[in-house]
Amino acid sequence: MSEQPSTESQCDERISDEQYAILEQLVGIPSAYTQEGPDGNESKIQHLIHNILDRERDVSVEVQPVGPESEDRFNIIAYKGAPLGEAEFTLMMYVHDDTVGKEEDWEGEIDFKLVRDGKVLRGIGVHDMKAGVMTLIHLLQHAKVPKEVTFIGLFGVGEEVDSDGMKRFMESAEMREIRKHLDMVLSPEINSLTEDGGDMPESDNPKDTIYKRPGHVKVSLVATAHGGHAFNKERVTATDVLVYTLARMNSAFNGRYDELLKKRRGKENSRHCGGNC
Repeated sequence: MSEQPSTESQCDERISDEQYAILEQLVGIPSAYTQEGPDGNESKIQHLIHNILDRERDVSVEVQPVGPESEDRFNIIAYKGAPLGEAEFTLMMYVHDDTVGKEEDWEGEIDFKLVRDGKVLRGIGVHDMKAGVMTLIHLLQHAKVPKEVTFIGLFGVGEEVDSDGMKRFMESAEMREIRKHLDMVLSPEINSLTEDGGDMPESDNPKDTIYKRPGHVKVSLVATAHGGHAFNKERVTATDVLVYTLARMNSAFNGRYDELLKKRRGKENSRHCGGNC
């Protein structure tokens, strides 16, 4: 069986029977990004998620059509806590329900079925990212959101190819309104960082910044230091702290990215010339 991200996820006894049951339903629905049967059905899994959340009295659920009407694909936006615009803090969590497709050489080894193997859960799409989808569902069902907080759950489609679900959301009136109040966005997505520049390992780096994925990184910094006038060269000011911090961050990002890029280019060259360059 070829190695493939998203086919297994680390777990332990802390996963409850309720969480396991939801994850089992999610993995059991093929939702590959192909949109072609038998293993491409984002519509079915989104209807499952919508039906689960629609039963929660303190969760407000909206659907946002994506693509041709005939495909019945849609994003789900769920709200819990204070009404949007009335909270002191607004948090959004994003997940996507589509997965990789099933490879031919996985037959008999792994499928659209959740299997527990010790502390590992196996199944196509379990890690990327139906375990994350289950987590968001569970939070919307059970999290005790403070009255001064708005919690938003976004379940998107189409992430594995062109992110048409996210594009639809970002250009929508809903997002324009959410953006006015949004303080933080989280996503329980897998991490692809490796020391040797490898391709998409299943590893967690909770103390590291994900910068290898397409996109951009935004950082907000606040420096507190003693006040001082520019003539006093011996006193460190807030500006000095920020300049030093930004220089260190820039150096760290550039150095690590250059190293990974060289290794990736080396692999590409090796593939192009069959290892006989």
